[in-house]
Amino acid sequence: EVNDLALLLSANKRDTSEIEFGAHQAIVVRSKDEVHPMLQGAIVLTVFEAKGLEFDDVLLYNFFKDSPVAGEKWRVVTSYLEKHPESVTNNTPLPGSDKDPRSLEFSEQEHKSLDAEFKYLYTAITRAKCNLWIYDSDEEKRRPMFDYWHKLGIAKVVSNEQDCHRFISDCTSTEEQWKAQGDNFKKKHL
Repeated sequence: EVNDLALLLSANKRDTSEIEFGAHQAIVVRSKDEVHPMLQGAIVLTVFEAKGLEFDDVLLYNFFKDSPVAGEKWRVVTSYLEKHPESVTNNTPLPGSDKDPRSLEFSEQEHKSLDAEFKYLYTAITRAKCNLWIYDSDEEKRRPMFDYWHKLGIAKVVSNEQDCHRFISDCTSTEEQWKAQGDNFKKKHL
């Protein structure tokens, strides 16, 4: 799991066991308890802490894995694609998959828990100004949303080393940039 994440972020060109992020990059998580030690050198914020902040680059880490909603409930998003086939721009299955996730019909009562989850997801993904990466180790929970974004043509799903390239090109920050970011966090009481 962590090797896949390291490969994704650095395209296997890193010299240390810690991934470097600068003052304009952040990792957004549901809980700081679940962050791998390799990522501890970065700015790590919960979705709640990140609300109102923006970063050039954001890694949303294990959002679906740590979701309290059961994995099969996320499949409801696939029913949208069936009802709106004109929205689909990519009919190929996700890389590494031979078929699409089975659709699940929306039920307002049964899927009430997803309402809060979609608001939480919206808050998390809109923290990125330039680049958003979503890494999730739970294939069952992530698959419906990853497939949804893939089918709409709004995301590239990276599944192996050949697809990887250096995603965060220049993550080093000057002392002044770190100070400015620290002042920003201080204003937000973080």
